[in-house]
Amino acid sequence: MISKRGIRQSSPMKRGRMRARRWLSSVTLHDTDRRSWFWAPWKRANIAGKASKVRKAGKRARDWGNYKPLHPITLAVGTLVLLLLVLAAGAWMWSTALDANNLPLDSLTPAEQVDIALRRTQIQLDAIRNALGVAAALGAVVALLLALRRQYVKERVDRDDLYVKQRTVAYAEVDATEKRITELYVKAAEQLGSEKAPIRMAGIYALERLADDTPGQRQTIVDLLCAYLRMPFNPSDIKVDLAASEIESDEQRTKLDIALREREVRLTIQSVLRRHLYQPDFSQPSSISGSSVPSSNSALSGVRPIRWDGVALNLAGASLLDLDFSSVEVDRAVFDGAVFFGKSMFSSSRWDHATFIGATFAGLADFREVQASVLAMSGSTFVQSAWFENVRCKVLDAIAVVFQSDSGFENAYFYDKGAFDSSLFLGNVGFDGARFGVAAFEGSLFGGRAGFPRCSFHDSINFRKATFDAEVEFEGSLVVRASLNRHVLPTGWSVGHYVGAESSAVVRFLGIESEPEDDYPTVIAMPSSQVGCCVRGGGTFGIRSGLGHAQFF
Repeated sequence: MISKRGIRQSSPMKRGRMRARRWLSSVTLHDTDRRSWFWAPWKRANIAGKASKVRKAGKRARDWGNYKPLHPITLAVGTLVLLLLVLAAGAWMWSTALDANNLPLDSLTPAEQVDIALRRTQIQLDAIRNALGVAAALGAVVALLLALRRQYVKERVDRDDLYVKQRTVAYAEVDATEKRITELYVKAAEQLGSEKAPIRMAGIYALERLADDTPGQRQTIVDLLCAYLRMPFNPSDIKVDLAASEIESDEQRTKLDIALREREVRLTIQSVLRRHLYQPDFSQPSSISGSSVPSSNSALSGVRPIRWDGVALNLAGASLLDLDFSSVEVDRAVFDGAVFFGKSMFSSSRWDHATFIGATFAGLADFREVQASVLAMSGSTFVQSAWFENVRCKVLDAIAVVFQSDSGFENAYFYDKGAFDSSLFLGNVGFDGARFGVAAFEGSLFGGRAGFPRCSFHDSINFRKATFDAEVEFEGSLVVRASLNRHVLPTGWSVGHYVGAESSAVVRFLGIESEPEDDYPTVIAMPSSQVGCCVRGGGTFGIRSGLGHAQFF
């Protein structure tokens, strides 16, 4: 079809086909259905038909339960129809009776005519009685149906009323429970903020019981207890060894008493947290100190305390006293900037993500057998000994950490990375039998003996700009599946390949010595050994620094 302007226009049929193509292109089908384009409309129609059936079934199900009162017009029409039916039935019976008795009376005697008239009257009365009986039966059926409907609606209304009452009672109970929980929480929080230590202790135990009874409030209660521990506190005010005669004034004695009571309150909070985060490993009993079952009233009575699963700890900047978190299991814990006074026991604990960034450990720190995905300790300071034996973690971030005393990482596993860049090891440090993914010690200072015997390095090794003021040892250490150009070892040490071996050894070359009576010099160092010397061609090759089983190359 061409318009007056000479532009070809599409006919209505063609426009319909175009709309059909657009509709088919908009249908989302499987790749195989796209290839079978012929069946696409039929499948679409089938899907639409099934969806329509589902909608209708759902509508019927909804309408079945939504009964409404009958409208007066409906009742009037129903009554009228019923009356018409009764009248039609009576008229039919009347006409039938007349037809049955429509007999000629001229040929009959007067007595017979009287008899026939009586019989006709009786038939007419029977017809009327039958019509009325049918009407009564129909009325009874309708009345029965209405009664049944009324009874069903009444039962349904009663059931709905009962459901509403039950839901109302349930909601009222929930509201009452929540109100009671809120009141108990507010009261316990007020007790925790009291100036008197016994009242604060009562608030702590009230919060503990509330957390046991209401799992949904545990994180809130733990946050409140942690917030208390984050409040400023200086244990140096406690002078336990100070004799009473040395206290100059009542003010100092009062200050000391307040500090001692505050110390007991904080120790109670720490004990409550550990008691409900404790997760012992019964498969292998641990002999590490601090891993015994925590004491509590429930523990003494033979009932194991309820574990608070899924809670997180935020103790950033807290002052912690003789903290015992051994054998606890927590998903996430933050100790950034915290100060640990006295011993800090974390042995056999399990963490998903634990951070000690900028923390200060004034006493002994025990992290033996800790399991963690990420253990971040950058910028921390360990004033006394720190022990990390048998630690298992993916990443240990110990950048710029200061170890002022001895530290031990024997048999520790750092699966992905052990980062000790710019750290200060002022005492002796041992990594005997440790396993490293990435070993990073760039810019670190080792003031005492540094031992890396029997270590295995599975990725790069970096000791760039590291300083060793004492002996460093790599006896028996191996480099597994790593390229040589990625390693930076201390001066005098290198990675040497064994012939035919899958691993490489860390080797130290000390130099060459000669004795007057020998024709051959002595090569000092080579890979390890428990062997004293090896004689070859009259020369003696002494081995003074050992690393692994000796294989000369």
